[in-house]
Amino acid sequence: MNFINPKTDFAFKRIFGSEQNKDILISFLNGILYEGKSTIKNLEILNPYQAPKIRGVKDTYLDVKAVLDNEQTVIIEMQVLNVEGFEKRILYNEVANIATLNREELEELEQREMYLIDQRNAIKRADKQGEERGLRQKSLEIAAKLLDILDEASISQITGLSLEEVQRLKEER
Repeated sequence: MNFINPKTDFAFKRIFGSEQNKDILISFLNGILYEGKSTIKNLEILNPYQAPKIRGVKDTYLDVKAVLDNEQTVIIEMQVLNVEGFEKRILYNEVANIATLNREELEELEQREMYLIDQRNAIKRADKQGEERGLRQKSLEIAAKLLDILDEASISQITGLSLEEVQRLKEER
């Protein structure tokens, strides 16, 4: 007996993409996305075979539009592989969703986007700072190993540390 892999877009839609399996889909998504809590209260299975009219975007399907217990509307898509063009898929679906939003929902969306951008920038900044600290620590370690071998000016030039930093490191030994 052959089984269809339920992780494929086609099989997922065949299993969960019907109105009669809506309760099963809600339970499945709550279990996967919300740790079993009944967060999704209702959902609408949108036409999963509506291809976008965007050149270069292949197999873009909107799977589910769900209403959460706080009345927030979310788009849930199934994505098995990290395929090229996924960003275009998200953009297409967001544009389709935005077209149905009222002014208050649009403002809330803009605030969420700004929050996400701020968070992403904070992570990038922290990542850069961590990298800089790591490089500095490595320079200090290399300088400490070279103190008995080279003069302070050479160590400063090799490691990128200032002459004062190298002298301070030598004094601390």
